[in-house]
This record gives sequence, C-alpha cells and structure tokens, in this order.
Amino acid sequence: YVIEKNNTPVACTFLLLSLDVPCIAWTTYLVSNPKYKEKDRRKLIKLLVKNVEIEAKKYGVLQLFTICGDQHMSNIHADLDWIIVPVEHEAIKYL
Repeated sequence: YVIEKNNTPVACTFLLLSLDVPCIAWTTYLVSNPKYKEKDRRKLIKLLVKNVEIEAKKYGVLQLFTICGDQHMSNIHADLDWIIVPVEHEAIKYL
C-alpha cells in the first residue's frame, strides 16, 4: 500500500495475510520518503496505517500485528488505539 500527495510517494507498507490463519495478519516494512518534508507527513503516514487496518478488516482479520521500529511509529500506532506491548524477551533473527 502506498500513500501519495500530488503524485509524490510519501510512505508505503505491506499487509501480509495468512492463508493458514486468516484472522491474523501483519503490517510491516513501512518506509517513508526521506525527501518528503511537508508538515502533513505524520498525518499521511497515520492515514496509511488506518487505511491498511480498514483493508485488513475487509479480509476478516481480527488481529493485526506490527513491529514499530522507532518511537514515532509507536506513537502513531498508539494514536490509532493499537496496544503497545513493552517486550522484555523478544527474539528476532534478520537473515
């Protein structure tokens, strides 16, 4: 999913749906355009996340997960009523 303003890409993300467990999905790899410096940047990224939530609901998703890479994205998710879980023990291996 991509959000643009005046034909300029602002941010994009993926919605990963599970065929085995269709009620669970991930939204991930959100990246934003480092050259887009307008004041509405945060608002547009928030709108992107919200629209991906809406799309996920259309597929019957009941639980949507993500990994917030920084405090700004955590704040956006918190503003959208996501539950931010402080993780004490987490194991992720990037290959």
